[in-house]
Amino acid sequence: MTNLNLKHSSFDSVALLIPCQNGRAYLDTLAGCIRGQVRTFDELLLFDDASTDGSGEYAKQLGFTVLRSDQPIGPAAARNRLAEIAKSRWLHFHDVDDLLAPDYTARVLAVADDQANLIICDMCWIDALSGKSVGDWCYDESAIHQQSNAYFIRHSLGGINGLYCAKTFQEVGGFDVRRIYWEDLDLAMRWPGTHGMRVVPLKLVTALRRPTSYSNSNLPRVWNDKIDLLIDLLEGSLPGIRGPIAGEAEQIAVRLLHLSDRVGAQRALQLACRAGGDPPTSTSGGLRLLKQILPRLWCLQLQEKLRQQLSASPLPLHP
Repeated sequence: MTNLNLKHSSFDSVALLIPCQNGRAYLDTLAGCIRGQVRTFDELLLFDDASTDGSGEYAKQLGFTVLRSDQPIGPAAARNRLAEIAKSRWLHFHDVDDLLAPDYTARVLAVADDQANLIICDMCWIDALSGKSVGDWCYDESAIHQQSNAYFIRHSLGGINGLYCAKTFQEVGGFDVRRIYWEDLDLAMRWPGTHGMRVVPLKLVTALRRPTSYSNSNLPRVWNDKIDLLIDLLEGSLPGIRGPIAGEAEQIAVRLLHLSDRVGAQRALQLACRAGGDPPTSTSGGLRLLKQILPRLWCLQLQEKLRQQLSASPLPLHP
């Protein structure tokens, strides 16, 4: 076992920041991704969030600078703590159990001009057990520049597929430690303007879906937390977000129905109505008539049963 080699530069220096709780089993694979980088990272920082499996000690042997808390503080707070000690111009937050393409740093830094402050790449989602794709997140830079707030409500930004300017990250206050989930989307909604955002239309990061992962093990909570975030956004002053919130809330209602969370689905439908929507959205004249006399949740449930009978592709339940 050898320490990971680092390359130190100036203007385009990049820090890799990893929140970790009991992730020792994944560190060797992550180390392989780091060693394989065409352009290596300048700093390797890991936050050991009260691990009991020796993650922090092993990360030190691999060459990481390690911070530790004896009490769990959560990923958002862990990332903020790491960002405070990073010396690089750019910050890349990654999860210990996810993957990086060998040309990640080289590709994203290629578009890091003087005005850039957030660089986004596409990402793929893979089921860790079967190895099969469960979807891709791809981004349109021109659409982001037109109205990033509305765009990110529909196309969430994952924490692992962004490269953040450290100065701007600190100016906006970093991640909101009150958010258990969707702290990355919340950060994107607070990011200043769109002129500094760049997109690399390549799948340079891979998120591995595991049944026991931080989000997959509690999907109803994940989607209810997104409802809370959308409520906060609706009550704010961001322009052009009412329609996207209404549409996204209706999609969340569908997901929560499939997760047998009728209370959460009802909350999502109420939010969609508050944002100006009229759920469930349908081209069926009969269903539009029914929702005038029946509860919206009943109509949504009926709509989903009809879709299943017609073999319509269901929405993915995971974020």
